[in-house]
Amino acid sequence: MKTLKDLLDEATSKYNNNIAVTTKEGTSSYRQLSIEIGCIRGVLVNVALPKDKSYALLMSNTVDSVKSFLAIATLGHTAVIIPEDITTSEINKVIEDFNIGCVMYDECFSEQVKFARKNSSGCIFISASNLFDEYVEPVSSIDPDSVAVIMLTRDDIEKSVSYAITHRSLISYTINDRDINTIGIKLRSVVLLSVTRPLGIVRSFLSGLYRGGNLYFCSGEENMFSSLMYCKPDLLVLTDDIAEKVLNWLKRDNATDDEAPTYVILEAPTLRQDLKAEFESFGTTVFHEYFVNDAQLLSQLAKGE
Repeated sequence: MKTLKDLLDEATSKYNNNIAVTTKEGTSSYRQLSIEIGCIRGVLVNVALPKDKSYALLMSNTVDSVKSFLAIATLGHTAVIIPEDITTSEINKVIEDFNIGCVMYDECFSEQVKFARKNSSGCIFISASNLFDEYVEPVSSIDPDSVAVIMLTRDDIEKSVSYAITHRSLISYTINDRDINTIGIKLRSVVLLSVTRPLGIVRSFLSGLYRGGNLYFCSGEENMFSSLMYCKPDLLVLTDDIAEKVLNWLKRDNATDDEAPTYVILEAPTLRQDLKAEFESFGTTVFHEYFVNDAQLLSQLAKGE
């Protein structure tokens, strides 16, 4: 059974100097990305949480959040993904319910963190701006049935409902990614990520890396469209609202087939035929991923389906 370490090692070995990630701050090769994740592991090793404690991520859906998750998981700890819209009154409940010993957070969540510091004695808080230390190797052997990540949806906090996803389920989900395997391409140039769900980010990140893609992380509409201007993406993973904006931009700039994405995966409960037809007018092949909410997919993954 492959582990996350195996997956990352394979990708680094195959695509060593290829660009793995592009953000507005710059690019990272597969080798650099592996080192960056290892340096975050260095921070976590210095925290020295006991195995019965979990890490929590209170971060925007960015490349830093996924690197932090991979650092936690490859050390054999559990990562708890906290919803971005959590309130100050709810964060302490999450910390207590999930036995969290360390919260890694973005500065945009400073108000929630300020409140949590006062009410969660013994919990360590680390800003994402301080996630760099000496490189530490991943743990070589991790039980595939141990929990890699616990995810919550916004509505689940009061109900104390959560979804525990094992290493086995996460790896199986990545390798057997139905949509990307159906497309059957090597993602030679770009996977542009504009999904906003935490699970969607993790899924697209791992699936893209495993297949040699250059993953674009777009923090806003302007950044997303400028990325489209400079290179033709192989694949866009989109929700309906973002799809409409992309189409409006393509039409506004009289884009040619060479500037439009080759493939689009639309995440929605039903496939909107108008969006499909408009993308196809640019020569784009559209796939539909049935998606109602995170809870549905998380429940399936938690059961190992």
